[in-house]
Amino acid sequence: MPVVQAGSNTALFEPACTTPVFPPIPVQTTSKNDRRKVSRRTVLQPVGCKTVPRDRRAINFSRLGLVGISTSSHNEFMRTAEWNTSTSVLDRATLILGAFRLEDRSLGVSELTRRTGLPKSTVSRLTAELLRLQYLERHGSGFRLGLTLFELGQMVVTPKELRRRAMGIMVDLRNATGQTVHCAVLDGTEVVYVEILRGRGTPPLPSRVGGRMPAHATALGKAMLAFSPPAVLDGILSKGLQPLTRATITDKATLRAELIEVAASGLAREENESTAGSSCVASPVMDSSGALVAALSVTGAAGLLDIDRVGPAVRTAALALGRQMPRNSALTEA
Repeated sequence: MPVVQAGSNTALFEPACTTPVFPPIPVQTTSKNDRRKVSRRTVLQPVGCKTVPRDRRAINFSRLGLVGISTSSHNEFMRTAEWNTSTSVLDRATLILGAFRLEDRSLGVSELTRRTGLPKSTVSRLTAELLRLQYLERHGSGFRLGLTLFELGQMVVTPKELRRRAMGIMVDLRNATGQTVHCAVLDGTEVVYVEILRGRGTPPLPSRVGGRMPAHATALGKAMLAFSPPAVLDGILSKGLQPLTRATITDKATLRAELIEVAASGLAREENESTAGSSCVASPVMDSSGALVAALSVTGAAGLLDIDRVGPAVRTAALALGRQMPRNSALTEA
């Protein structure tokens, strides 16, 4: 039975089945005034009847078990279904949250749109939801990160436990050297700073708690790469060694050779590689089973930091912290 539009005998669909669920409407035997009123934008068809659309506007709703749905409602249905896909929503929300930088006091919808590349309407819709959930909060005419993120961050096991166990040792190391002490973990191709104790006279550094730096360009990263599975280093090398300064190692063979020396001595060093004007020496922190947990380092001004004198102190501190790491603990599993 062809389905017709009001005022026209043109069929929108040609049935591919011969047994419709309801009997055909005898349009030709009824008067014009008695004909069923059918909206021009409404498609009616038997449920389960396989159809072939002639018009691009005509959608086969029978596969969805939906009959009599207007094309405008269908478009809204498809948009809503796509929008509510978990992966899609999470990816977009993550882009918005990740657009904020340390120096940002607040960001408006227009700037978030520019940084994320998302449509402005999408940013407006998601920021409203993030605001409701307190992942964002209002600040003037824009937004800033909210208290919910701070609360969740305080419950992350690895940084919380590592900082608690490392703090006393880091304080002693800073007091002994007078320089800035870092503690970091390895995450993919980058190091993430878990704790930093600033020393007097240390030059300004770009590092911050929660911040990231390329592993290959830092002494902390090289200390951990030397004791990581080969697949970790291969993943970094496959992406290329991007320079941060003119002194950053960008040659794969040079980096491999240096990591062999680090594995033998337990100490990694860098000078002007991550930041011009700074030197650093680092050592890996291993738990009682020998698994890599983190790394400690001391950073000072290039040319003034005596790595040969400070290095043994860093190594001793890393070994002491490692002895506090329980075997197969939740910290190392994370």
